[in-house]
Amino acid sequence: MAVTATNLTTDGSNIDAATYMTASISPTADSLLLAWVYTIAGSAPNIPTVSGNGLTWTQVATVIDSNNLRRLTLFRAMGTSPSTGEVTFNFGGQTQAGCVWSVVKYSGVDTSGTNGSGAIVQSATQASGGVVNNLTVTLSAFSNSLHGTAGGFGYPLNNGNGVPGTGFTQTGERFQGSPNQAILSEFGAGEDVTVDLSLGASSVPIVGIAVEIKLAPQQVAPISIDSAEAFGLSSVTPGSVTINPTSIESEEAFGDLTVTGTLVSIVGATVLSAKSSNTQGHVPSGKSVLTNHPRVTIMRVKGN
Repeated sequence: MAVTATNLTTDGSNIDAATYMTASISPTADSLLLAWVYTIAGSAPNIPTVSGNGLTWTQVATVIDSNNLRRLTLFRAMGTSPSTGEVTFNFGGQTQAGCVWSVVKYSGVDTSGTNGSGAIVQSATQASGGVVNNLTVTLSAFSNSLHGTAGGFGYPLNNGNGVPGTGFTQTGERFQGSPNQAILSEFGAGEDVTVDLSLGASSVPIVGIAVEIKLAPQQVAPISIDSAEAFGLSSVTPGSVTINPTSIESEEAFGDLTVTGTLVSIVGATVLSAKSSNTQGHVPSGKSVLTNHPRVTIMRVKGN
């Protein structure tokens, strides 16, 4: 399993307004939605509020450019039954000279928390100190190398000169004139702490926001197993694994069920015996969560 990204709408308007509306989108249940919004105003742009699709949109980060006239803001949302419809950006009565946006859906993500909070591990912002032709937003080391990386950049150009950094794929791009505005969103399926953009020969103020997206826990779910039923050789390599025996009668033998990752979460059972391939060589029994073991073989568990 891996985090995947799908563009839902990337567009904009150069009409003076205090409210902008996207085309209709159709989010899916339990997917993470990220909306990058880049605007220009006669003075520092307000941070907008966002609504739509029956979801609560929560600000992740915002950054303003070196001229104090253009702002990029990132919002997140997630729900179990989102509706089809437009997304609205409201600037609280402040007229913007134009607005561009990129709304992207991420699947295979952690669904814990509220409004997508469990899917965002960290975020970072960066603004160029003046006119430049490239920008890098630096994240901290990831908690898991299988987590996804996403970034969005805003800059005052009316052409498609933006190029995502190495290892990233463009998820959306919009550019327009009068006034010049462009937005580009990009995605990488694994860990990349340098989220970057190049504009070739063009040099302008650039702003960017990047996030680490948490991979969904992988579940191994034996249902209605009998006492001491063996699972044989089963190997999974997620970043977070949930083993969920729902109808354990007593002690259950899992055979050689090997999991690789920094977190192994045992739901509905307690580990009776397990072993690790690292130098510690042994995972104490009686644990429901095993951490910091790169490879763990769970041999026996007991239902809680």
